[in-house]
Amino acid sequence: MARGLRVLTLLSERESLGFLEIQRQCDLSKAATARILQTLTNQGWVSRRMVDGHYRLGAYAPSALSMRHAQGKLAEFAAEPLRQMHKETLWPSDIAICDGTKMVILESNRGAGPLTINHQIMGLHPRMLWSAVGRTYLAACPAYERQHILKNLAASEHPDDSQVADSRWVRQIINETKAQGYGCRAAGYPSPDQAFLGQLGAIAVPVRIRRRAIGCLSLIWILNMATEQQIVESYLDLMRKTADTIGMILAANAFGKPLWLDQRFS
Repeated sequence: MARGLRVLTLLSERESLGFLEIQRQCDLSKAATARILQTLTNQGWVSRRMVDGHYRLGAYAPSALSMRHAQGKLAEFAAEPLRQMHKETLWPSDIAICDGTKMVILESNRGAGPLTINHQIMGLHPRMLWSAVGRTYLAACPAYERQHILKNLAASEHPDDSQVADSRWVRQIINETKAQGYGCRAAGYPSPDQAFLGQLGAIAVPVRIRRRAIGCLSLIWILNMATEQQIVESYLDLMRKTADTIGMILAANAFGKPLWLDQRFS
């Protein structure tokens, strides 16, 4: 039990960890690490990411591990819809949530097929004003939350956040995103796919629980292989259905207002 708690404590402090890192930091044998992780996975306290096989807290981890628990729950319940969506698109998709002045990617199906685009994406932070998920979340979240985010962006020292000073441009981006029903990555925006500088496009739609946006679902493609219009015509409806499915699964499993929203905006 003590060794299992050691593993849970370690995972509560980190976004995710690979098998060997867990073994090393917990000072366990490979056999003991495998048994503990298998037991914790069977009980729903730990889950494995699709994209890289790393371990993280699962949907049924103890509530004392509150923030990681909530994030793990969202990621785990989104995993199967992401798998099903990938079978139809082949292009990779991510699930991201708001993390103050940026987004953070919680789950991805980037390692699930032949079109592998930067499977090291997990835990990276697309910027709010330039990424598809960031623009989508700004447009979909409640007005009071949007003002809170924009205020934080104005105080940020990150160069990607300085454009928030142009309030007219920000309003235009938000209004355009609302009008078209999805967010689009700014042309030429490289981060977080630095290995594909300027070569990738992305669109995103909100994931909602009872009309409340809690995150975003994106789809990423190589620009010289398809236009935005082709991607929209082929996959936007599927993205919306997948986002709705994730929201319904979360609601059915008593996933209420996420803790990251409670802490920041309540």
